[in-house]
Amino acid sequence: MLRFLVREGLVPGCRLRFACAFADGGKRFDRLPPQAHYSVFFARCRDDRDRPVRRGTMAGCLQDGKDVPMGFDALIVIDMQEALVGRRPYGADGTVGAIARLVGACRESGVPVLHVRHDGGPGDELEAGTDGWRICAPLAPQEGEPVFDKHFNSAFRWTGLQAHLEQRGLRRLLMCGMQTEFCFDASVKVAFELGFDVTVPRGAVTTFDCAFAPGDELTAYFMDCIWDGRYARVIPLEEALGAIRRGA
Repeated sequence: MLRFLVREGLVPGCRLRFACAFADGGKRFDRLPPQAHYSVFFARCRDDRDRPVRRGTMAGCLQDGKDVPMGFDALIVIDMQEALVGRRPYGADGTVGAIARLVGACRESGVPVLHVRHDGGPGDELEAGTDGWRICAPLAPQEGEPVFDKHFNSAFRWTGLQAHLEQRGLRRLLMCGMQTEFCFDASVKVAFELGFDVTVPRGAVTTFDCAFAPGDELTAYFMDCIWDGRYARVIPLEEALGAIRRGA
């Protein structure tokens, strides 16, 4: 069980104090109305052995007692490039389709769509300017959508992405793309370390089969055992789409 000492929760037209406890995956709130939007800052958190737990924030809404995300400030699509998608990672068509739905919903709702593209250097399948380097056609950037070129696993290293987000106050990030265990994992962890609130939708991340695990099992392991509840919030695709449509 985690015990949270919370500064306050903010609800439009109303001031609330939250007493929150998480046990067995459940949530308990004090004086919470039946439906509310909230933004909570966990000022100090300790576990049941009185050890410090990281500070953080939580934003969302409650509908019929269910805690759901309130919205996102930006969608970041990582390395969905022709050469990689063309090598057919697991569930390639489904992943591209899921990301296309996220991109479409964000464009309709006015949520910024940001693209990250890897440049592998001369002779690489992702060499800048080659066909394989281009973002795959179904997810091609529209005019005005930023593209950040990277040379390292992290989407943030020497790309200008962090400055772009911070200058515009974009803190709540919805992240999707590939590859699970390489660039995507690095980018999720760096985003967390920089203080961004990260959400990863199921079905919108992929990778290739490798010597020790199929791509689907590898992705499931990272989602459930590494990212969720530690570096990010992992939620169903439909829940992410609903949060986008409700508005950031």
